[in-house]
Order: sequence, then structure tokens, then C-alpha cells
Amino acid sequence: MNKPIVSMIVAVGENREMGANNDLPWGRALPTDMNRFRNKTRGHTIIMGKRTFESMQSKPLPNRVNIVVSRNPSMHDISIYHAKNVIVCGSVEEAIEEAKKNEKEAMPAGRQEIFIIGGGKIFELSMLLADKLYLTLIHAKFPDADVFFPDYSEFKKEVYREKVSENGYNYEFVDLERS
Repeated sequence: MNKPIVSMIVAVGENREMGANNDLPWGRALPTDMNRFRNKTRGHTIIMGKRTFESMQSKPLPNRVNIVVSRNPSMHDISIYHAKNVIVCGSVEEAIEEAKKNEKEAMPAGRQEIFIIGGGKIFELSMLLADKLYLTLIHAKFPDADVFFPDYSEFKKEVYREKVSENGYNYEFVDLERS
């Protein structure tokens, strides 16, 4: 039987910037990166924090099981989340266990992969639990950033790299695994 792997997927600037004012520091200027995110996560379970979910206008991403992590126990009973088919968990560990059940059910013979998609605190709490990192390295600095990706130096094994340039930005897709 396949064992689900836990992956993080994120785009960052040169100083590991990933958020500014509850949005991406580069806005919507990187459609190729957005397509990569969509294609990698489609059909799988995604895990995010409450602020990340709210930054998406509290709408679950389609064609995925959406799990929101919140330490606020009252959120678990909020009907808006359940009505939108969003699962709420109290910790990253609980969310990963729930995601493993969903992946095994949805992809019994296929690639079972769980995606952590943000925000900063969720990435920090997930760093030691993740097997793989899908990274978009944007070769620019974003001084207005207020959310940063944690140190990821334990992901040393590079398994993929591709250079991209669009809308005035040069960036690279880099897939890393633990060595």
C-alpha cells in the first residue's frame, strides 16, 4: 500500500519573503507559478492555517480536500466551514492524520501526497513533519513582506530545477527532499 508523503509548496523571495498584507508580495504576476501550484495540488488534500484560508476569501480551493488548522476550539463548530466542506483541525499533526485518511480514500492506488500550503506558522510547525519541499525561488526582494518562510536547510537533496522568467521576474522551481 502507498504511504502518503507530506509536502510543502511555497514561493519565496530572496529573503524567504512569502506574504505581505495578507497577499503574495508579487501579487498575481507569476501565472506559471500559480499553474504549477494548481497542477501539483489538484486532487489532493491541502492543509493551511486560518489566516491563509481567510486570505482566499474563506473559499476552499476546488478539486482538493481543504483542511484548516486553528488552535481556536470554537472554530471547529463554525457552520460556515462545514457548509463549505472544509475540515477544521486543532493542530498540524491532527490535520496530517486527517489528510492521510483522505488521501488513502481518494487515491488508493495513485500518488498519495498531502500539501502544506501556508502560512508562516503552519510551515514552521510542519517543517520537521514534511518529506518534500516544492519551492519557487523568486530572484527579487520584497521589502513590504511581513511573513517569511522558515529555514529549510534540512532539505538538501535537489530532485528538480527549472528556470522561468515572466512579467519582469526571474525565478526557479526547485524540488527538494530530505537527504
